[in-house]
Amino acid sequence: MIAPPRAPSASLPAEVKLPVSLLTRYVLFLTRRPISSSNPHYLGRRLEGLRSLAEPISRAGVPLLDEAVHQLEAMTPANFHRLSERLQATLLPVAPAITELPRDYVVSSSSPRPELLAGARRVLLIAGPAIGVGDELILFPLPGWLRAANPTAEITVMSGYGGLWDRVDGVDHRVTYRAHRELLDAIRGDGPAGAYDVVVLADFERPDLHPAVCGELSTGCYVELSLGGRSGVLVDGHNRWLHRTRGPLPYASNFYFGLPHLAEWLGLDAGLGDRRRAVRRTAEPPADRLRIYVNAFTSKYDPSALYWSRLLSALLQQRPERPVEVVVDPGTNTQTQAFALSLVRSTGARTAPGVTLSVARPAQGSSMSFEDVFSQMERAHVVICTDSFPAHAAPLFGCATLVIADMGLENWRVPFQPVWYLSPQADVDAVATAMRQVVGRFEHGANGSALPLADAAPERELLATSRRLGQLLGDERDLDDRFDSLCGAYRDFSRSYRTVAGRLTAWPQEFGELFADVDYLEPLDVPVDGVPRGLSGDLAFHLRDRWQWWQNTNLRKYLRLALEAGVQ
Repeated sequence: MIAPPRAPSASLPAEVKLPVSLLTRYVLFLTRRPISSSNPHYLGRRLEGLRSLAEPISRAGVPLLDEAVHQLEAMTPANFHRLSERLQATLLPVAPAITELPRDYVVSSSSPRPELLAGARRVLLIAGPAIGVGDELILFPLPGWLRAANPTAEITVMSGYGGLWDRVDGVDHRVTYRAHRELLDAIRGDGPAGAYDVVVLADFERPDLHPAVCGELSTGCYVELSLGGRSGVLVDGHNRWLHRTRGPLPYASNFYFGLPHLAEWLGLDAGLGDRRRAVRRTAEPPADRLRIYVNAFTSKYDPSALYWSRLLSALLQQRPERPVEVVVDPGTNTQTQAFALSLVRSTGARTAPGVTLSVARPAQGSSMSFEDVFSQMERAHVVICTDSFPAHAAPLFGCATLVIADMGLENWRVPFQPVWYLSPQADVDAVATAMRQVVGRFEHGANGSALPLADAAPERELLATSRRLGQLLGDERDLDDRFDSLCGAYRDFSRSYRTVAGRLTAWPQEFGELFADVDYLEPLDVPVDGVPRGLSGDLAFHLRDRWQWWQNTNLRKYLRLALEAGVQ
């Protein structure tokens, strides 16, 4: 077969490359995102935002782009997938023009000059339009890291989700955008409140707008961070340098660990601190009853009424030690509200005395705002949800969080905090039984202080060795000064882990599904002896990755809940 001739590359005026790049990239991202029927506004809102790029693109007077604008303006949620293919084909000839770097830029994989961020007077952090709410919550510590590097900087956050950042500390101004034209202006450094010295665009996908930005930027600094790509790019417009990095796969694969890795590459001090410090709390859970908040919705898939009714009924069938109040989230539209009401009715008829169920009510309007959801979470002891935005938000308020999560979503697991992951493919009664092992710890008004084992000494030793290893990994001394201690601490940790993993068969069968989240029988042993000093940094990074994997397991989180009093 003879390949058809390629269409010639179209030349573009410099000022149109960035809006065309925005259109090309974010139409592509939309085609790859599944959208549930409980989230119908998502696609319509994104298309409305993309259409705002029609004016700056058509201003170029390029016939090919005029055809693209015509297709863009004709798009609706109903015909999006058909017309998006045509639009991408139309824009294909201009791909070389919007992806080529200016020839005077020096490309480097090294970290950028520290004064680029530390010397900025005004910083704009943009959460891109391809990021979900849950992924955007991962970014919450970023303003604090930027503030620590530059205490006098004025930090503005620009998000497509109004009210999401209202409780986050370290932010001076919060701006909500609806249109990609607003993003275009902001990336160029001209935001709602004027010019910015540093613009950071953080998204889940790789925006890859930097080639077009390089063609426009003559001064200032532009940063792209991709959570999903675990990659970062910094454009130094003044010195004409492009710094880029990619995640050190297979390490830092969890997005919660990948972001600090990128931040440290930028010269920020991310550390391993408690993420809850980034969010303000205004209330506490009640002391006279156990409060459970339930959110069954996800932006990508619709919930099963039968599954959730069986799950909650099985979980709440035993008479509680103290009153239990279950509050169900009503979602964002009439369809989700009907689901929540039906779930309360069907479950309420089959629960034990002492359990009450109700549907949450928004403070204002007809649908729950982010502030309404956060208010529910900070007054809850336990949150039960799918692997969606509540799974990331509830731990910020110290809730014990039980997440129904499909396989393949392990990189979104929230580290350190009491968040347990259970499979929706498992028997629903077994899942409810596993959940009861966690919920039961809160029915008495305090965490427990024992394990259902005759002797918990090995488990206590594992927590102690894990804690010691974490301290050495976070030590700021030169690696050569702590390398031998680090290797010794890891040997102690992996030996303790192997002992505890071998004892899992002694646990009551009620814990079966709780400890089915990972393969605990795979050892964590690492050959740490005889490593040349020149390779010590690589080994330390590997040990850190293995320790972080342990921090994310259901077993580690349950041991901490049961054996360390007051931990939530």
